[in-house]
Amino acid sequence: ADALHAHDEMALAILDKQGHYALRLKENQPILHEAASLTLQQTPVCEIERQERRKGEIMTRTASVVAAERLETCFPGLKAIGRITLTSEKGRADERLYLLSKVFSADELLDITRSHWAIENNLHWVLDTVFAEDAGRSRKNNAPQNLAIMRRLALNIATMHPE
Repeated sequence: ADALHAHDEMALAILDKQGHYALRLKENQPILHEAASLTLQQTPVCEIERQERRKGEIMTRTASVVAAERLETCFPGLKAIGRITLTSEKGRADERLYLLSKVFSADELLDITRSHWAIENNLHWVLDTVFAEDAGRSRKNNAPQNLAIMRRLALNIATMHPE
């Protein structure tokens, strides 16, 4: 899930429903981010690499997962920290950290994050092409948020009742 969801209430709601989470951790949670980074540096990790072609360029995804039970007091249900590093053949690198409620394998972490983005990309493609979301001109007060809610509501209704 997006970093927007990486908070205690979301984790507790997921755990309450007997689910597991893989929540993106960003630097807007500096204490937890630092603890996760240190855990990844100090603990030997198992890694997996996958290569893919994206926009005509070969990209390497490296995933690692580290058990992090000692951080459970920092975040509800936290069992592991995941890291995915995306490196382009030109040397650009993007590192993403994840809070995990289960010690997933590195391979599972790659699959989970890829499937999330496939869903996100499909959702945003529909919102942009069908509802012209990116062309929206509303900027005043809560109008952009309210219109986004209405578009998603309409999309959910259309998806539930395709006839």
